[in-house]
Amino acid sequence: MEAALSWVQSLAEEQLRSHENKLRQVTAELAEHRCHPVERGLKSKEAEEYRLKEHYLTFEKSRYETYIHLLAVKIKVGSDDLERIEARLAMLEGDDPSLRKTHSSPALSQGHGPLTGNKATQDATGSDT
Repeated sequence: MEAALSWVQSLAEEQLRSHENKLRQVTAELAEHRCHPVERGLKSKEAEEYRLKEHYLTFEKSRYETYIHLLAVKIKVGSDDLERIEARLAMLEGDDPSLRKTHSSPALSQGHGPLTGNKATQDATGSDT
């Protein structure tokens, strides 16, 4: 049993390294992309493609940052137990709004509320209170 846990742990660490490498790659590609902007005010296909590529790369960067953060917490917790991982995240995040549950979070359908009542969480859930 212990060998299986060690194997799973090493797979998670390998996945973490892979995500970190991909984040470096996407970050470098975004920086390179921003070094060659199209002419401002240009309403061409080229300008639209530039904007879409920047949006895509920014999204990918954010996605890998999230993966890395969550996987690192999962490795520290040493478990797949969602409750334990969420408790650790809540402890680490405090008032940092960088990682909040969204309306699509599976935990919300399980009766768990948002971590805080900040404006972004209220907007995401459609609540005004």
